[in-house]
Amino acid sequence: MDASFVDHGYVVSRKTNSIGPLELCIVERGTFKKILEHFIGNGAALSQFKTPRCTSNQNLLRILNVCTIKRFYSTAYMGDRMFVT
Repeated sequence: MDASFVDHGYVVSRKTNSIGPLELCIVERGTFKKILEHFIGNGAALSQFKTPRCTSNQNLLRILNVCTIKRFYSTAYMGDRMFVT
């Protein structure tokens, strides 16, 4: 999937290791419900809630990390190395 991004800036950044490999995380069932409950519990309106596509919110990142079952890292631009945790 990583190799399908053809933006020149992205490709150069990946080839020079300015940014890390694409990471795909498999999360357990109910993870996004936990995220919704977190935001609702902190005052967000249910009717206005939209799951974030990108975040630096430490609480949200903690939920995602705790609920991650498996991680896959792109091998594009890295030779023959493959990372799976």
